[in-house]
Amino acid sequence: VRKVETGWKILSLHASPVTERGTGEEYFTSHTVTNHQWSLVRRIQDESLAILNNSIAGGMMGGYLEPGFPLYFVNRHMLDHLGFETYDDFVAAIDGHVINGIHPDDRDDVCRAVDEALSRGEEYEVMYRMEKSDGSWIWVNDIGRESLSQDGRPVCLSVVRDVTREVEMRRQLEREIAEKRRQADSYDELFQSV
Repeated sequence: VRKVETGWKILSLHASPVTERGTGEEYFTSHTVTNHQWSLVRRIQDESLAILNNSIAGGMMGGYLEPGFPLYFVNRHMLDHLGFETYDDFVAAIDGHVINGIHPDDRDDVCRAVDEALSRGEEYEVMYRMEKSDGSWIWVNDIGRESLSQDGRPVCLSVVRDVTREVEMRRQLEREIAEKRRQADSYDELFQSV
């Protein structure tokens, strides 16, 4: 630190993460991080998040880890993708709970997948249908992990990607394969009867 006219100014910060590679009584590795380095790291994180945010069909959401997943946040990209004009429109549509934006037939599976993964301290990945502002449904892939809100409550933060086209293409492929099998079975029956 350095004394300045208005008080003290922090010039660098010492961070010592615990490491298992310590020898004897040494359990910490040392790194000195300057203000410039902190600002660079923060800028890289912000830019990375912006790139991710703009490169996926979907967005990011968070819900408190409480019954119904009360909404913690949703980003503008997600609101736009779902067709909501405002944050308040989205909150009203889901009655403030993320679970209400999930198709009723998928809710139990989503809760189970999230609970199981988070109980093991892992991130979760789950697919489900999510409702858009016009009442239509899209398939999404949701990858998330547990964190803490600013007020210390546990939250689930996730990246939600629209996979509707992939699901539709897979279903079309499954139908085509089933049709090919049906045709092959018909040809086998025909040849066996000759």
